Amino acid sequence: MERKYVNTVSEEKYICSICGEEYIGYGNNAQPVNDGRCCDECNRRTVIPIRVILMNSKGRSTEENYFLQQQD
Repeated sequence: MERKYVNTVSEEKYICSICGEEYIGYGNNAQPVNDGRCCDECNRRTVIPIRVILMNSKGRSTEENYFLQQQD
């Protein structure tokens, strides 16, 4: 029995809301950088690191975050 796979990835082209470059596919949620969609590269280099920083800083003051960054 031969299986036929359906391409489930969108082939439409979109513009990244962060870098302004064109990408193909569904893209990624660009929050907290902005309210748009972004390419995989911007998601990896910008969005995810900012989300990690925000998760690690919840409940701390700016001074505490600064102090903790200096300890690294």
